[in-house]
Amino acid sequence: MRRARRSQLDGPAAPATSFASVIPRVFLAAAIIAIQPLVGCSAPQQQADLPPLMPMVAAPPQPAEPKPPPPPKPVKPKPEFSAHVASYKTLADAQAAWPRLVQQFPALKDQPRHYAEIDLGGQRGKVVRLLLGEFAASAEATEYCHRLRAAGLYCAPHDLPPSLVAKTGL
Repeated sequence: MRRARRSQLDGPAAPATSFASVIPRVFLAAAIIAIQPLVGCSAPQQQADLPPLMPMVAAPPQPAEPKPPPPPKPVKPKPEFSAHVASYKTLADAQAAWPRLVQQFPALKDQPRHYAEIDLGGQRGKVVRLLLGEFAASAEATEYCHRLRAAGLYCAPHDLPPSLVAKTGL
């Protein structure tokens, strides 16, 4: 038997490593090393030193809850009643009598006063009534009249007429 060549006995020969085949592997390794910090494959202490890939954006501030509107102010009821304390033939007589009435009953000066012309009809004709106070309910006017009667003054609850001859405030 003939001697076989050594290359035939050892099996196929190893491929020759050329310089051209090594260069792409070096570039690939360098590229992997370069992108490791960008994809998060590096050690944690190295990541802390690097800026984040995307800037952190804070959520927009939420609008403050609107304040509830203030409660409506209580509406003072329209006065519909008053207290009739005296009657006179003319407006001039009623206005002239007011200071004497306040002198006798000082508590009256704190109430608004109204002068209303009322036609009693027939022989009685027209009179001017002195009305004191402004009350939303007839019960309030009645209570006020009870206090005035207890003090010795005539008083009767009276509707506050829409058309008054004169109104004098406090």
